[in-house]
Parts: sequence; structure tokens; C-alpha cells
Amino acid sequence: MTLDSLLEAVRDQDHPAAQWISANGWPTSRNESWHYAPLKAITTAAGSSSGSVDGVDGVDGPDAIKDLDIEALLGELPDGIRVVLVNGRYEAELSDVANDSNLVVDTVGRPEQIPAEEITDLDGFGALNLLADQDAVRIRVGSPTDQVPTVVVVHIATDGGTYHPRVDVSCGDNRRLSLVELYRSVPGTALVNATTDIDLGVASELDHLVVVDGAELSAHVTRTHLSLPASSVVRSATVSLGAGTVRRDVSADFSGDGATVSFSGLTIPSSGAHHDTIATVRHNSSNCVSHQQFASIVPANARSSFTGQVVVAKATSGTDADQQSRNMLLAPSARADSRPWLEIHSDEVACAHGATVGALDEEGLFYLRSRGISEDHARTMLLNAFASTAAAQLVPEGPISDWVNALTSTALGELVTDQRDNQGDSNDA
Repeated sequence: MTLDSLLEAVRDQDHPAAQWISANGWPTSRNESWHYAPLKAITTAAGSSSGSVDGVDGVDGPDAIKDLDIEALLGELPDGIRVVLVNGRYEAELSDVANDSNLVVDTVGRPEQIPAEEITDLDGFGALNLLADQDAVRIRVGSPTDQVPTVVVVHIATDGGTYHPRVDVSCGDNRRLSLVELYRSVPGTALVNATTDIDLGVASELDHLVVVDGAELSAHVTRTHLSLPASSVVRSATVSLGAGTVRRDVSADFSGDGATVSFSGLTIPSSGAHHDTIATVRHNSSNCVSHQQFASIVPANARSSFTGQVVVAKATSGTDADQQSRNMLLAPSARADSRPWLEIHSDEVACAHGATVGALDEEGLFYLRSRGISEDHARTMLLNAFASTAAAQLVPEGPISDWVNALTSTALGELVTDQRDNQGDSNDA
């Protein structure tokens, strides 16, 4: 079903999200936040898939997964409470959930109204997610404990559908949570249009990691919205890999003084892929701190784009915000876009931004080659050094960090091999 036919399908619905789509339509490159987005690839995936606004046509949960090797798709995962969604639907039999007073995982229907905190960030795809008939997965962190729960949410998309997973996370005051979200798809056309909404309590703390590892022809449009009250702390990281199309949108709203958010990301698209990231922080309260640190490694015929937005509201003070974007291009046909987007309506601020675009260090490559190291191995070593510097900012050192490093190392090895094969080079000089 094409986006145009979806638009016609929702015109007569009473839901506010349908009315929003009817009034505003789908995003275009004229929308500032979608200026660099891979809209053509997303539209193609939507038009080639079989999903509808009412759910997944002809793709029931068990039927969609009965012939798949789910464990192979899941791969190695960090230890934690495993929550699995297939084609946007919660699969209890594939999950490993033991609810207790500290953490509860269940499902809940989609909201009948557009949540107030989402209106600012809403676009056509976000509104479409609110209309889908799949229940949302709800994760609630309950009573305080010395043990920090780790929840690993795995989104799996099978071929040929448009899927709308939604995860709602809530933490009470003085709670801590480690949340990992992994998006994977089988080879073939699929559009995953996902929303994660996270509400934190006062003085709560969250480590959040999103890994998008899409297959060729797949498209992932993912958005995360964070609401940060007073004294809360969030570290949210994104790792974007693979041959699929990726549009990653993460935003945070400060609703109380003295909160901190750190956004970081590492993008490694395969040749021919386009991965787009937009990070938005709204400083609506005083004495809040935000950091944005993003990096990309872009091979031939691929594109990485990043927009970092900071909005400082009137009558606030003590704002501290910085942005940094570092990009490495591996071929003349590689492309990286970096755009700082600052809206400052207060005088008492400290805001800084910077961006760099460079190529692989040829002197370093020559040095390694002169020591008898093959060209492929030398390139991989240099790329891993760049990636590990970026990865160190993603998550605290530990098992999850080791898992991320293994994923990025594998992606870089495949990228170097692909570059060599396309150029017709041999492994050794």
C-alpha cells in the first residue's frame, strides 16, 4: 500500500492522528527536520510492502515466524530481560519476562488522543504509528532497588510488510534503568515505523542504546521521545549499521531544572545506503546540560546525514549545550551532511558546535603497510581506531559496550571487504 493510498484510507477516521495526517500529509524535503532524510527509499519501501493502517495484511504473528530461525536473527544479545516484537507485535513465547515489583512488562492499547508531549515532534509517520492496531509494549520500573534492571527489546521485521511497533517506558522517582533496543530484518522489502516514548521520574537515571541493523531494501523510521524532569540523567546512544535505509529521530524535553541528557551515535552504512539522524533537545528549564556527539564512517555511494537541534526557551538560565559531528569518507562518492540547528531565546547560555569531515589517514595506512600489514587489515585497524573512539562515548564500559564493539567491528570488516571487491583490489600489495 502506497503512502498516498494510506492517506486516503485515514481521511474519514475520527482519531486525532488521522485528522493530523489529513491536514498535514507526509513529510517532504521542505520540512526542515526531513531535509536530508532518505524519503524516496522510505516511500519505495512503503509502496512495496503489504502493511495497512489497520495492521499487517495477511501476516499473523505465528505464521510470519514459523519458518524463520529466530535465534539466528536475534544473534548474541546482552544479558537482560528479553522482550521480542515480531512485525510490531509482542511475542510472549520468544520473550523472557518475569514480572515483579521492580519491573513490569505488559501490553496496552494505543492512545485515543495524541499525547501532548508528542505533538511538537509529530509528523506523518509518527501519526501513522498511533493509528496502528497492534498493542504497545509497556515497560514500568517500580520500586527502587540496588539492582539496575537491563531490558533488551528486539524488533524483528519479516519480508513484505509495514509495521508499527510502539514501546512506552515509565520510571518513577529515583529509579534506574538500562534499556537496549535492537532492530533487525530479514532480507527483502519492509518498512518499520517505530516509536519509543520514555517518561522519567525526578532524579531518575537511564542508559539507553538503540541499534539499527537493517537488511538490504528494508527501511527503518524510528523515533524516541524523552521527557526529563528535575535532576534526571539520560545517556542515549544510537548505532546505525547495514544496507537498509535508516531515519533515526531522537528528542528530549527538559521539564525540570538540573537535568542532563547526552545523545551520541555511530553510523556505518553499507555501500549505497543512506542513514539519517536528527537529535533535538529543548531546554525548557534552567541549569540543564545537553551533549551531542555523533560520528560516521561512510563508504562509496553511501550517505550519512546528521542534524543536531538545540532550542533554548525564554526565561531560562544556566543552559550548557554542545554538539560535535565527526565524519570519515572512504571514497569520492561517499557523502556526509552535518547541520547544527540552534534556536536560542535566552541570554544566559553556553552553546558550542563543531563538525569535521575527513578521509582515512594515508600516512597511517602507509606506516602500517610498511610494517608488513596487509592493506585490508591496515584499513580495518584504522577504521576500528576511529570507531572505538566514537563507541567509547556510546555506553559505559562493560558487557553492553563489548557487544557494541563486536557489532561495529564486524560491520567495518564487511565494509572493507566490500570496498576492496568493488575496486578490484587484492588483499595484499
